[in-house]
Amino acid sequence: LLIARYLILEKISLRSSGRGRNESIKSIASQVTLSFNATCCPCFQRYFKNAQWAMPGGPSFIMIGGEGPESPKWVLNENITYLTWAKKFGATVYLLEHRYYGESVVLGYDSTSNYYLSSLQMLYDVANFIRNVNSQTGAPTTWITFGGSYSGALSLWMRQLFPDVVQGAVGSSAPVEAKLDFYGSLGFYEYCFQGFDSMHQLVLTGDGRSTLSDIFSLAPLWDNATDVSETDVQYFFSNIYSQFQGAVQYSGDNTGGYANGYGIPELCAFMTNETNDPVENIAQFNQYMTVFYSDGVPFNHTENSYQAFVEYLRTAQDYGPDAASSRLWTWQTCTEFGYFQSSDSGYSIFGSPTPVNLYTQMCSDVFGKQYSAAAIQQSVLRTNYRYGGRANYKGTNVAIPNGSLDPWHALGKYTSNDPSVVWYLINGTAHCADMYPARPEDEPDLSNARQLIEVNLVQWLSDTPATKGATTTTRGTTTVAMTSNVKSPSPTPVPAHESSTPTGSAFHHGEELLKFVL
Repeated sequence: LLIARYLILEKISLRSSGRGRNESIKSIASQVTLSFNATCCPCFQRYFKNAQWAMPGGPSFIMIGGEGPESPKWVLNENITYLTWAKKFGATVYLLEHRYYGESVVLGYDSTSNYYLSSLQMLYDVANFIRNVNSQTGAPTTWITFGGSYSGALSLWMRQLFPDVVQGAVGSSAPVEAKLDFYGSLGFYEYCFQGFDSMHQLVLTGDGRSTLSDIFSLAPLWDNATDVSETDVQYFFSNIYSQFQGAVQYSGDNTGGYANGYGIPELCAFMTNETNDPVENIAQFNQYMTVFYSDGVPFNHTENSYQAFVEYLRTAQDYGPDAASSRLWTWQTCTEFGYFQSSDSGYSIFGSPTPVNLYTQMCSDVFGKQYSAAAIQQSVLRTNYRYGGRANYKGTNVAIPNGSLDPWHALGKYTSNDPSVVWYLINGTAHCADMYPARPEDEPDLSNARQLIEVNLVQWLSDTPATKGATTTTRGTTTVAMTSNVKSPSPTPVPAHESSTPTGSAFHHGEELLKFVL
């Protein structure tokens, strides 16, 4: 294992709101060799550091970056949950951006160099980073990793693979089980079935497709003369139900617009409006969410060209770091995780208009024919073999909170004979809710989960036995600086430590679809 060499390039001074003091963040670039291969590759990886609460002998907290560009708010916003703990424990805080995402570039973005983009590479990056910090400071400290969604899984895997490097890990809404066809994410809101059933019937005829084109303002439009491919139909439906996925996944999370809307209550209000046809209700909700994801830009159209989206993914790096994340995360789903949100179960409100084949074909069309459905399935099996999935996860000193409303909780871990593996299904909350600032209207179970994590932090840092707490929820059946050396959850990764939400693009809906793959 070859360790990276880090060079300090600059020092950024940011003023913290409400404190009137300067918080120092180091911007560092590093050139690192490929972590577990003799081949070398240049890699520049950003990180943020905040040492304003650091005490002599205090621990280090590191937030692991996910599938999108990172923001300094994750080391500066004192109300973010893990930063409240940093203040209590006198911790130095780091945020390490995932290789390839944002400004953390490795050999560019072409399909060949994407070979060096993987979860395992990022885990070695984190280990190298920690070892180098310890070496530079000359005072090795106790490290705790944090993350949410994909980066939550990275946090848990970090403790499993490198128990000598990190003392404990918190993985919020972490999908530790890779799954090719994640049809389980769509089993909600049966009262919407009538609208989607009508859409399924309309798409079968030229006149029906023309009606859908008018209602949803499709671009390109559909009419009797339009040659509509099967993948275009599948892509259209996936774009529409991705709006439902987003509303459910982040409902009530105390971040951005989701803190005051754009969740389950608003979805219900739209869909129970009896003055409209059910299809019109779906179209209006689609407009509502599109404007939200576009930062208030007025609704113009609904994207529905599969081929145009494939072409976009092939060149997404040309549109900036946020857009590039769509391509990069697609690569990771095609080569490691699957997480393709199909409607193959046939038992959801959406019917079965979008099979998993749409996503496996997208992998082949974007990255090459070698990324077939069979190859992707083998990659998923390899990922679960490498990390153990849910059943064979071997990490210790870990906290694994999930939200009961979050579709991704189905891929979390809920059983263990090891008392240091502490899981908690938070009743009435959604994706990564425990990571965001607390507020008076939080669900009681959310406050309990945060308290339980803090209790275990105390135990990890004092090296005493962990506890699962007095009460846990029973699981039901039912997403800046530079370093070198990787949460989202969606076609995702930016609520919680997950993917950024690309905006301002004609392919916005497609990007959102990819966002909610994780």
